[in-house]
Amino acid sequence: HWIVLSVLLAEQLVYGGLLNNLSGMFLIPVCESLEMKRLLFSVAISLRTIGAIVSTLFSGVIKTYFSNKRLMTTGMLVVSISCVIMGTSTNVVHLSIGFALLGLCDGFCYTAAVTRILTAWFHTHQGLVLGAVTAGSGIGGSLICYVLTFVMDKFGWRAGFYTCSLMTILLTLIL
Repeated sequence: HWIVLSVLLAEQLVYGGLLNNLSGMFLIPVCESLEMKRLLFSVAISLRTIGAIVSTLFSGVIKTYFSNKRLMTTGMLVVSISCVIMGTSTNVVHLSIGFALLGLCDGFCYTAAVTRILTAWFHTHQGLVLGAVTAGSGIGGSLICYVLTFVMDKFGWRAGFYTCSLMTILLTLIL
């Protein structure tokens, strides 16, 4: 039980932390570098939200065909790929594709998936366990903010996305 809890907490620290930082930290550097309006960046972020809605709606049905572990592992690999796409983007279309892919992983990597896994493993104190794991996304957001600030100050916003990809790949190895 505690191994599952630890892995899901680590997953929320990284994945939830990334989600908490992507829209704010990258807005100005990406818009300035790609010479695009902030509105277009917001459209890309909106595509992530739409992808999250779609994946969350269908994640329960898809879960009947694949295990939680396989869905979460595949989702985290796609998150890593989406971060690479965003890091290599040269226009709003590439950026939008990366954010849309990221959103499509929400149903398999974020709250809906974590809730299903925790309720399968913890039959008592489910609220406490879910609360602790969910708090990981806020804590991860704070910690990743410092990491991304350092990386982006030294190497630029593209390196920030590559760092997100690297963190996700490292997390996938423990899944």
